[in-house]
Amino acid sequence: MGDRTVTVAGLFKVGASFAADGALITSDQNFLRLFPRIDASSVSLGLVQIEADAEPVKVKRDLEAHLPDDVQVFTSGARHPLSREKVS
Repeated sequence: MGDRTVTVAGLFKVGASFAADGALITSDQNFLRLFPRIDASSVSLGLVQIEADAEPVKVKRDLEAHLPDDVQVFTSGARHPLSREKVS
């Protein structure tokens, strides 16, 4: 990407977008290295990996309690309100 070498560790399916031809999941620090002109506060999507013994619904509720109302939280297997497909 640009002048940097990246390693693709896997592929994932995401729905159509009006804004981009593709998507990339990376750490916040790598994102800012890859896109230095983008402000860190402009991130529009985040992925959280929880511990194997964590309860996804409880984690979702806890996140929703601490995040602003304009942030949506989804769990794996949950149906996105604007999609016919399950989030996986």
